[in-house]
Amino acid sequence: MAMCGFNKKMLEGIKTFLDGAIEYGIIDRAKNKGISVDEQVKSELHEISQWNYYSRNIYDGPTQKQIEGLGLLVGGTFEKDQKRGISNYKTNHVSDAKLLKDIDDYFYNDLKGDAKNMPKLFEYVNGILEKK
Repeated sequence: MAMCGFNKKMLEGIKTFLDGAIEYGIIDRAKNKGISVDEQVKSELHEISQWNYYSRNIYDGPTQKQIEGLGLLVGGTFEKDQKRGISNYKTNHVSDAKLLKDIDDYFYNDLKGDAKNMPKLFEYVNGILEKK
C-alpha cells in the first residue's frame, strides 16, 4: 500500500477478513433470519452506515479511524460483492487483493514511492477499474 507497502501476509489477512464478513454477515445471517441475501445486504449496509456515522463520536482519533475504516472496508465489500455476485465472493476477494498488490507495485516500482505521485497512482487505479 502506498503508505507502508503490502506483503503476502497482509493481503491474505484482508482476503480472509472479507471472506469472513460475507460468510458471517451476509450468508449466515440471511439464512438464520430466513431472508434473501439481497435483503441481508441492504440491512447490513444500513447498519454499517450507522456504524460509520456514530463512530465519529469516538474521542480517541486513532481508534475512531480504525473503527470507521473497518466499516468503510466492509461496506464497500458488501456493495461490490452485491454487484459482482455474492456467490462469487471468494474469487472477488482474490481480485480485490490482487488490485491492492498491483497498486502497491505500481506506486513503489513505477512511481518510486514518491507521495507527490499520488494523483498518478489514483489515475492508474481508475484505469484498472475501467478495464473491468
